[in-house]
Amino acid sequence: TAGTLLVTGEPRWLGEQVVCSSAVLEPGQAHTLAQGGWVTLTAQHGGAVCVVKQPSRAQRWDAFAAACTAVFRRFSGAARTARRYRSAKPV
Repeated sequence: TAGTLLVTGEPRWLGEQVVCSSAVLEPGQAHTLAQGGWVTLTAQHGGAVCVVKQPSRAQRWDAFAAACTAVFRRFSGAARTARRYRSAKPV
């Protein structure tokens, strides 16, 4: 961050009261949110922010499945090639 920012999380029920978690960020500080949802960033004194969104678990699992599929295809192609060479007649 640059400047001072107020990060306010989404409203949650605590007993019978609505509570919003908040954090004040000074220049150079970082803040990680535990859960996704509605977040409000308020610049208090000329603030600037860099927001980095990490991929969700579903996106990570999709990437993992795609990598596994690619590895499987590579090995199945190599096995097919090896079978072709084994079944070839000597010249």
